[in-house]
This record gives sequence, structure tokens and C-alpha cells, in this order.
Amino acid sequence: GVGGMVGGFQAHSGGHFNPAVSLGVWLLRRMSTTALAVYVAAQCGGAVLGALCANAIWGSGTVASVGLASSLGATVLREAVLTFVLVC
Repeated sequence: GVGGMVGGFQAHSGGHFNPAVSLGVWLLRRMSTTALAVYVAAQCGGAVLGALCANAIWGSGTVASVGLASSLGATVLREAVLTFVLVC
């Protein structure tokens, strides 16, 4: 999954597939503000493009699904935990 992508692209992009990762690197002053803006724009653009492709392939409702979570709070918690695992 994402861990494999991060490892595979670490040498090329630093493995930034999540804006939270890029923000963390920027906060550590290892990335310029301009680079942060470019990375976040590319990450968000890629997310939108991926969502549109998933919707075209599997139909509407696929992208809006939160998977195993039954509430917004559970979804946010899951994303926070997985982002923490990815960054650490």
C-alpha cells in the first residue's frame, strides 16, 4: 500500500504522498515554503484525479464511502493514527 509507495519513491520525492507529511517536513525546516505549496497542490490534485478515476471505474458513491468507519469521528481517528504510523 502506501508504505510501499513511500519506500519506492523515497529517493525521488522524499516519499511525500500525504500533505501532513509535507507539512511536518516544512515545520522541521527541511523544505521551502514554495516547495511545500507545490507538493500540497500536487498531492491534492492527485487525490482529486484519483477520486474521479475511481468514480468513473466503480460508479458513484465509491469515493464518498468511509469504509469501515461508521462516523466522521471514527474516520478522522483512523486517518490520524495511520498518518502517525506513516510519519514515524
